[in-house]
Amino acid sequence: MLDTLYGGVIIGFLYHTITILVYEMTKKQSLSDIAFWSVGSILLINLFFKTSYFYLRIYLILGFILGISLYYFIISPVYKKILYFFIIKNRKFNQKTRKRLRRKKKYLLIKYKKPISKYKSIIKKTLNIPKSLKIRYNKFKNYYKNKDSE
Repeated sequence: MLDTLYGGVIIGFLYHTITILVYEMTKKQSLSDIAFWSVGSILLINLFFKTSYFYLRIYLILGFILGISLYYFIISPVYKKILYFFIIKNRKFNQKTRKRLRRKKKYLLIKYKKPISKYKSIIKKTLNIPKSLKIRYNKFKNYYKNKDSE
């Protein structure tokens, strides 16, 4: 019964972790529900197999109910605050790094603009197909086009 009690607590942790993180990333509640039920069902099936070889007994169901209620009423408020704290910190960190990267990008564009334009013209010259080859290719293409139509 202790295994199923732990399983209920783990299912609670899993529920809040998946729903909050997936919703924060995608803003879609249905996607988070699908993710939770797919991972949760795998966990439940695995736990049922390890504890009782799929014999469904009343103490297994009671263990899950007690575990989920234990999590929901005692652990959940603290865990949600910790999770939201880390999400907010992560947002602030991402915003700061984006600002820093924008500043670096502007600096690099200003600093290396002239040398890049020099190399750009050299690369264009070396990679361009000569006009004489283009003219020959078009003649060849037109010749076979006319030959196929006859």
